[in-house]
Amino acid sequence: MKNSWIIAKKDLSSFFNSPVFYSLTSVFLILNGFIFFNILTFFSLQSFQVQQRPGANIGLNLNEMVIEPSFQNMAVILLLIIPLVTMRSFAEEKKSKTFALLLSSPIHLREIIVGKFLACMIVLGLMVLLSAYSTGYLVLVGQPEIGPILTGYLGILLMTGCYVSMGLFASSLTDNQIIAAVISFGLALF
Repeated sequence: MKNSWIIAKKDLSSFFNSPVFYSLTSVFLILNGFIFFNILTFFSLQSFQVQQRPGANIGLNLNEMVIEPSFQNMAVILLLIIPLVTMRSFAEEKKSKTFALLLSSPIHLREIIVGKFLACMIVLGLMVLLSAYSTGYLVLVGQPEIGPILTGYLGILLMTGCYVSMGLFASSLTDNQIIAAVISFGLALF
């Protein structure tokens, strides 16, 4: 496991020392924030209209009308972002001719795969964690149920792990990052 962590740290440093992570995270947070704002605005409008009509007894649920659609939209955004994160994992190693050196090192293949998977999951987990400001805001101002929020984030992380594994597989097939991203997107969409 120590060797996997060494591979993960190397990949994490390449993520954080390039503008790829920062630009992808910015795009993800902007899209997620914009969609969350629109969903919350619609919910606010609906609750205001219900308060104007005292006879209308429509139950508005914050979890069903705001949090659940936010998680669904986050899953779609991640479907588009994850291939861009995973495309460089093995394809960049092959293109820079360091893949043969990596395979000839005294590290098992499964440790290399686990290290690359761990690095991608840390990067994407950080993105998802940064997007938690929206549900944190709802917890502060509203009274949503915490259980569905936690299981929603668990589901997002498990789905992310599935997409990352598909992306790593696609990246291992080719030395071109764009082709790896297209294959990864096709696999995840399928």
